[in-house]
Amino acid sequence: MAAAIGQPNNNHSPLQKKQPKHRAVVVGRNPNPHLYAIDAPAVSSFIPFVPFFSPIIPTPPFEPSARADYIQAWAPLAPSFRQNTQPWHALRAVLCTASNVASMLGLLPSTSSSNDSEAPFSMLFGTQQHQPKPSNPFVLNWGVHHEKNGVASVLQGFQNVSAHLASKHQLSIPSSVCAHEQGLQFVSHDHPFLQGTVFGVPSAQYAIAASPDAKLVGGGSEMLLEVKCVCPFVEKDDGRGWVWLPFKRAPEGVSVKHFVQCQVQMLATSVSHCLLARWDVQECKVFYVPFDEVWCRQMVSMLSTIFLAAAPLSGRSPNYAAIPLHKEFVGFTIERCSALQELCSVDSVKGAVNARWD
Repeated sequence: MAAAIGQPNNNHSPLQKKQPKHRAVVVGRNPNPHLYAIDAPAVSSFIPFVPFFSPIIPTPPFEPSARADYIQAWAPLAPSFRQNTQPWHALRAVLCTASNVASMLGLLPSTSSSNDSEAPFSMLFGTQQHQPKPSNPFVLNWGVHHEKNGVASVLQGFQNVSAHLASKHQLSIPSSVCAHEQGLQFVSHDHPFLQGTVFGVPSAQYAIAASPDAKLVGGGSEMLLEVKCVCPFVEKDDGRGWVWLPFKRAPEGVSVKHFVQCQVQMLATSVSHCLLARWDVQECKVFYVPFDEVWCRQMVSMLSTIFLAAAPLSGRSPNYAAIPLHKEFVGFTIERCSALQELCSVDSVKGAVNARWD
């Protein structure tokens, strides 16, 4: 007698069951940080700068009062400091950089694994020099090694990016651009936004700086490019170690940290447009982040107030609840950030398929 309609025939199923894409592969070895990575020479239309000066600069002074002279001495050469080199790391240790501004503003949860709110205050206000170690160095290294994958993906798919900028934001950008490498860029102490703050005097011991991943230039237009790389490996704390999980769901929209980072980069470079690319091994999502003058003015004022509150605390973060209008600023930031939507998606550029595990 034939099986009733809807009754499964488990012994003679004509279809193979597909494994869910999110299924993790458990392997007890170390992941390979170079998997699919490409370097700058492999990126068409990427223009590296020739460093004017590549010194081994001294480590920053311990005393905060001595840091003004240190910053003034090296800031003029900072745009020629290639990212992740010794002078770049040394000078950034005494700066308020685009990557830690959100944390110092109290916009991130204090439990965030990669953005401990105490770390930047320890560097700038601690009684001794402190260079915090990343909580997950492999994920950080993955991002460093695959940054050019994101640059190449955006350049390869820029005709699509340009079309969406025109249709969604009425922004006319050529369909072909070149990506220029960027060093460490300072927000000048005489910038109008900095006047009346702790950053707005020539001898200031505090300074704001940023290192965009690239500047896209073509046809008289320019915009910044910031790349974030989603790591396809996840470290589990249940005894499995690292697992390959390339299909994990990335967060939707633009995070507060990345919104702030893009804004500070535009403030430092006087560029009014920025693309935020979120690259992974499957695709590269692109977001458009315009310069927000109103938010940046409030940000600099709020950051100055926070610095004044943090200065006497020997490296501890201040009580944000006691900062005037801080709660309102957090809400304003979230509102601005949540308004940003994905611009488009482009193909993910990958390099050689090397061994997945070291």
